Amino acid sequence: MKPTVISFGTGKPPEPEKEKATGPTIIKIAPEPPVPVETRKPTAVSWPSTPAREIPQTAVVAKPSAMPGTQRVRIAVKVEDIVVRNPGMRRELQERVVRLVEMTNVDDATDRVAVLWGHETQKAYADLAERGLDLCRSEALTSATKHVSRMTEILGLIDLRKVCGIETGGMFGFLRRTTGAIDTPEELENARVELSQLVRRMNDRVEPLLLLKEEIETVGIETDKVADEMEALAEAAAFISDYLHATNPAKSGLAARFIERSASLTQSLAQIRSGGSARQLQREQPLRLIAAVQHATLVAMPGWLSSIANVLAMLQSARKPNATEVDELGESTAKITQGLNA
Repeated sequence: MKPTVISFGTGKPPEPEKEKATGPTIIKIAPEPPVPVETRKPTAVSWPSTPAREIPQTAVVAKPSAMPGTQRVRIAVKVEDIVVRNPGMRRELQERVVRLVEMTNVDDATDRVAVLWGHETQKAYADLAERGLDLCRSEALTSATKHVSRMTEILGLIDLRKVCGIETGGMFGFLRRTTGAIDTPEELENARVELSQLVRRMNDRVEPLLLLKEEIETVGIETDKVADEMEALAEAAAFISDYLHATNPAKSGLAARFIERSASLTQSLAQIRSGGSARQLQREQPLRLIAAVQHATLVAMPGWLSSIANVLAMLQSARKPNATEVDELGESTAKITQGLNA
């Protein structure tokens, strides 16, 4: 007896039995056919369309725009050109010459431009020179100088040996009297009083002298700046003159004006340079005077005046100053005089 086979899952109707099943029933389950995998494309996400941003385009100019008028012509100049002409000039001044030349429009330059070249700089120097003279004549300087001169004069007239009776007039007595020598105790007391007054007044002159010294230094600094500008202007004028002669003979008259201005500026510059030593002394004068006044009024004179007072007191007593004491005081007097005259 054959087993009866029953099939499932084929999707087809069973075939009719051909013969009757007499044995055990065997069930076969056919495998299901594989389900084909559907290949899917990724879903495309569409964003709302936005208009593309327009990028501004720079307008291209076919040729440069022209302003009404004539083109300004600049002189082609380099620092090396000035170095060749004037190698001794400082580098910063050579660069200033180049800037002055480049700023000059030679096509539009007239005689007026040439004649006024550097005029304001020369005028500034004249003003500074006058200001310097005014400072030399200032009240603070003249007053302090007068006080120092008077103090020096009094100290030089004092004859302590004669005052103290150590030395008589002798053959020089008449000469000392005629020259106004201070050789009596009464005259020495009067001199002491006046010297004390001078010390107080000279102390009051220290601060004005310091202010005067600062003003003189300012004038000196400004004068040096004017000198530098003058040197650059003179060299620039000479360069422009040579350029006009070489490139435009028709402007020889203008070139002559520029070279004249260069010569004038050079002469003014020479005056400034030659007066450098005088300006230095002018700046040092208040300092020397201040030093003399301070030493005399703060250091030397207070002790000296006290010694003179002691001498006068001794002359009124039984004990007279001896020659050594008088000579030491005389040496102190001479040192103070030398310090005031330094």
